Amino acid sequence: MNRLSRISYRSSEKISAAKLFCRILYLSIKIKVMKKVLLCLMMIVGFCLINCKKEKVNVREILIGKWTHIKEGWQSPIGSAETFNISPEGSYVEFKADGTYIQNFNGNILTTTWELNTNDNKIQLVGFTNNYTIVKLTQTELIYYFDEIYDQNGNQMKVTNYQSR
Repeated sequence: MNRLSRISYRSSEKISAAKLFCRILYLSIKIKVMKKVLLCLMMIVGFCLINCKKEKVNVREILIGKWTHIKEGWQSPIGSAETFNISPEGSYVEFKADGTYIQNFNGNILTTTWELNTNDNKIQLVGFTNNYTIVKLTQTELIYYFDEIYDQNGNQMKVTNYQSR
């Protein structure tokens, strides 16, 4: 059986050439319409993806203000289980718009200046060799860790600070 004869049989009935032509024409029109619908859907999805970009977060603006020190997590050496020290009541850090950094930890106050790196993910305290790498920053939560800290045995360790507003 050739292809046309297979198409022309339906429930063992012969279809006239005119009906066969109409069905083939109908199917080809349906396929063209479906291609256009699919193309339109792809254009709509592409348009949404292009125009739904996230706005760049201004890290500096969010960072500025007073943050209550909640706890510190220690890993020594890095990769070991994190142990936590709950911060004394009243402990905080404050990032001021003029670049002033104030830290009050258990009544010991440190004042210096701070700046962000160009990627907005590291805080540099002027006069200190360690950077703070920002892990999470929202309007109400700040988590960062100290870069390149070593314990008394020379093992690199990780100290993570948890802050809130």
